[in-house]
Amino acid sequence: MTANTDNVLLLHGLWMTGMELGTLGNRLRDQGFRTSTFRYPSVRGRVEENADRLGALLSESHAEPTHLVCHSLGGVVALRMLQRHPAARVGRVVALGSPFQGSYVAQRLSDWPGGRWLFGHSLDGALGSSSQGLGVPDGREVGVIAGDHAFGSGVFFGLEKPNDGVVSVAETHLPGVLDSLRVSTFHMGLIFSEEVSEQVGCFLRHGRFDTGRGAG
Repeated sequence: MTANTDNVLLLHGLWMTGMELGTLGNRLRDQGFRTSTFRYPSVRGRVEENADRLGALLSESHAEPTHLVCHSLGGVVALRMLQRHPAARVGRVVALGSPFQGSYVAQRLSDWPGGRWLFGHSLDGALGSSSQGLGVPDGREVGVIAGDHAFGSGVFFGLEKPNDGVVSVAETHLPGVLDSLRVSTFHMGLIFSEEVSEQVGCFLRHGRFDTGRGAG
C-alpha cells in the first residue's frame, strides 16, 4: 500500500450531502492535501452498493492512491469497501465518529412510527447491529477519532457514556486500527473542529495521531 499521497476523498454521513465537509476540506487543503468528495445515497442506497461504487472509483487503473476521511456512516461504507475491493488504490483512512459497532440511537429511533423509513437501508446494513466481521483488512492503515462531548439526541435515550451525543466511544471501536483518539467535541463538531482537522492531517502523513497536543 502506498500511504505517501496528497489525495484525500471525503465521505459524508447519514442524511448528509457532502457539502457539510467543506470546512474540513478547506483545512486539509491548507495542509497541502488535494480534496474531493464522494457523495452517496445514505438512506436509499444499501451500504454494500455504496461501498461498491466507491470501490469502482478507487480501483480505476489510472487513479492515484487516495486517502479516505470519513464521517459517521461514511466510515462504515469505507471499511466495507476495503473488505469487498482489496485492490482499491487507497492510502490511509480516518474515521470520525463512525458507529462500527452499530448505533444504539438509530435502533431506538427506528422503533418510533416511521423511524425505519428515516434510516432506510442503512439501518439493517450498518446501524441496526454490530458490523460483524468489519475489522481492518490486513495491510490497511486506519485511524479512528471519537468525540466525547455529549450533545445530541443520544442524551435523551440514555446512550452509553462517554459519547458525542449520537455515537458512543464504544460504538466506534474497530479491531485492527493503527491508532485511535478521543477529542472533546460532539458528533457534528468532529467535521468542524480545527483540532480534528490537524489530527487527521497528522495521521494521513505519519500513520499516527499527535497525542502530545492534549487530546484525550
